[in-house]
Amino acid sequence: TNWFPSEACKDVNSAQFKYIAALMMKHIQACACNAYEINEFVKKGTSMVNSESLELGGAVYPTISLSNHSCAANTSRINYGTYCCVRAIRTIFPNEKVYDNYGLFYHTE
Repeated sequence: TNWFPSEACKDVNSAQFKYIAALMMKHIQACACNAYEINEFVKKGTSMVNSESLELGGAVYPTISLSNHSCAANTSRINYGTYCCVRAIRTIFPNEKVYDNYGLFYHTE
């Protein structure tokens, strides 16, 4: 592959090889805890019950991952192309934690 420059592949103990390997490891480890699914909500008919969520892929948003999980979250994530926007869905008071639902929403309203 072209991940490593050819001169770096000759010496796995070189500083350049170790630097690139460390960057790759950092990003791989970040994906395990900070990756979010990217979904598209498809409404079918007039009822939300028959609607479905289609998984499109995944993305890593390290800043958003600083939020806490709650099934009754006070925020909602919305994707706009390559950007993710977090919006409050109710009032968040000073010193209150920011909660995000890491999984599928348990409600359809």
